[in-house]
Amino acid sequence: MDTSAPKTSIIAASVGIALLFSAATTGVVFAFRAIAGLPLIPIFAAEAERGAPSEVAAVLPRTRPPTPQPEPALPLSASVGTVPFTTQAPLGKWGQPFQDACEEASVLMAMAWVEDEKTILPAEAATTIRDIVAFEEFYFGYHRDTDIRDTAAIFTSYFEYPNVKIRYDIGLADIKREIARGNLVIIPVSGFALKNPAFKSPPPHHMIVVTGYDDVRQEFTTHDPGTRLGKDYRYSYDVIDQALHDWTGSPETILTGRRGMIVVSRLR
Repeated sequence: MDTSAPKTSIIAASVGIALLFSAATTGVVFAFRAIAGLPLIPIFAAEAERGAPSEVAAVLPRTRPPTPQPEPALPLSASVGTVPFTTQAPLGKWGQPFQDACEEASVLMAMAWVEDEKTILPAEAATTIRDIVAFEEFYFGYHRDTDIRDTAAIFTSYFEYPNVKIRYDIGLADIKREIARGNLVIIPVSGFALKNPAFKSPPPHHMIVVTGYDDVRQEFTTHDPGTRLGKDYRYSYDVIDQALHDWTGSPETILTGRRGMIVVSRLR
């Protein structure tokens, strides 16, 4: 029996269907390319172009990633303006809780600056410090020698003021940059390393408010609540560089504490 005819017919029919499909596909491709305004090239040439950039991709605009802009040069000096001052013992009584209230007093000065107050009345300051201490005892279980993280919580939880941030592993340039931006800075320091002659007894852990800097004199302007002479007290860059350490929980290891700061911004 001769079976070649049916096989030949099947093969011919398959080839015909393939050609029809190819023609239809080619027609679609030609139509698309004509509408898009692209050259009318055979589908086989298009197949050869696979792996090369398409005409559509070629005509799309190429954009470069933005070039990082360098930080602007800092001015030789800067200040955040008037910041009301109080000692941590506003009524002159240095017993507890005021003996260890440098953090509370620093926050109180910063909040007075935020609210654009001109002065801090001693009696009101003493009452507020006592209230903050009670808040710390309730929420933290202690109030003495808070690190910058717990001190920042006084802003956010007691005063319900959100415009504060904590930064660690900083240098003097970071403090200066925030001051130049108009932000107030609170820094944790070793009271021993400050070598302030006005201290009757230098505190192992201390906090001060930085209100300005001066590159010509190489000094920071601060409000140091640890002395009644602390208003606009100037510390040299070198002294702050040596003293800048967060509380570790022990006077023996204070100089190994991380270098950090609390940045306070006014609502804008």
